[in-house]
Amino acid sequence: MVHNSLVSDPRNRVQFFGGRAYRELSVSLQALKTNPFVVDLKSLAFEALSGFLLKNDGWEEVQLNLRVPFQLPVGTTEREVDVSGQKNSWDEVCLIECKAEAGTKPLEVEYVRKFFTETVPAFLAAKCPNQNPSHCRAEIWTTGVVTDLARRALNETKMKKFITPELRGREDLIERLPKTLQSTRRLIETIAEFGNTRPLSKPSVDEHDRPTASHERQT
Repeated sequence: MVHNSLVSDPRNRVQFFGGRAYRELSVSLQALKTNPFVVDLKSLAFEALSGFLLKNDGWEEVQLNLRVPFQLPVGTTEREVDVSGQKNSWDEVCLIECKAEAGTKPLEVEYVRKFFTETVPAFLAAKCPNQNPSHCRAEIWTTGVVTDLARRALNETKMKKFITPELRGREDLIERLPKTLQSTRRLIETIAEFGNTRPLSKPSVDEHDRPTASHERQT
């Protein structure tokens, strides 16, 4: 059982917070809104919250920022999975892409395409190499807005039948918060209020797309 307090996962060395800790983090974000490091702080906070929600929903081996190999036409690079977990000895898997954006910012179509055509297959190849799971839940969570263009891009993306894709905006995420975790709503709203001012990186020139001879972590 996951309580509304500090929770530690010894196996993965990941810590998740709830209740008062999230309220305090929200206050800290507001106080640091002019600090250049707040962009990274908001992203980390959203990923930690997403991991906590997965763990609260019964997912096991919840990990943040998992890097998996991705095969390019020439060479190998990496894709980063923001949040992931598994159930029933990897018969079910879940992976979440987190976008800590301003509340009015649309979800980029290129993010949608890249996640479902590159990150999801790379994760499955790395974590389920011998047999595909019976069910894969793959979602993008954003504190911004999911537009019709983003949903159209998702509908046009071909995926295997065992993959259940979804795009969730801020209001959808807030509605799905368990009653015992309503205190986390303020954190989502704070991230949406100040947004992420980091420029969009084009997938075609992503630094992680540079071929490498091995699977060493890219910086």
